[in-house]
Amino acid sequence: MRPMLLAALVVVALQFGLHQVTESGVDLMRALRSGALHVLFAVLLLHALFAPAHSLVARFFRSPAMVSLGKYSYGLYVYHHFFSHYMLRHGTEFKVARAVGSHTLAVAIQAVIGMAASMVIAWVSYEWFEKYFLQLKRFWSPSVGRREGSR
Repeated sequence: MRPMLLAALVVVALQFGLHQVTESGVDLMRALRSGALHVLFAVLLLHALFAPAHSLVARFFRSPAMVSLGKYSYGLYVYHHFFSHYMLRHGTEFKVARAVGSHTLAVAIQAVIGMAASMVIAWVSYEWFEKYFLQLKRFWSPSVGRREGSR
C-alpha cells in the first residue's frame, strides 16, 4: 500500500508544481491528478478498513463527527451538486473575490458556505424524509418473501 500511496502523492505534487509554471498539457495533468486522487482515496479506504481498532485512523473514522458525516453522506452527495452548479454557473467566486480582494480567499469562503449549506440541506433531507424511508427496510429483509428451500 505504501508504494501506491507514495506514487500517488508524487504524481499529485508534480501535477501541482507543473500547473504553477506552465499551462501546457492541462488536460493530461488533470487526468493524472484525477487518477492519483482515486488511488489516494482507495489507499485511505483500505487503510481505514484494515487498521487496528486502537489506531489513530480507526479512531478518527469512528469519531462522532465522521459517523455523523456518514449518516448524512447520501444527502451531501445528492445536494452539493445544486450548490456547486449554481456557484459555477453564476461565477460567484469572482464576485466574492472582488468583494474580499483575494481569489484564494473567495474560493475558501465559497467552499465553506457551499459545504455548510449542503450539510443543512442533507440534515433536513435525512431528518424529514430519508430516515422514514429507511425504516421501511424491515419489510424487505432477506427472510421476508423467501420460500422454504429457495435461494
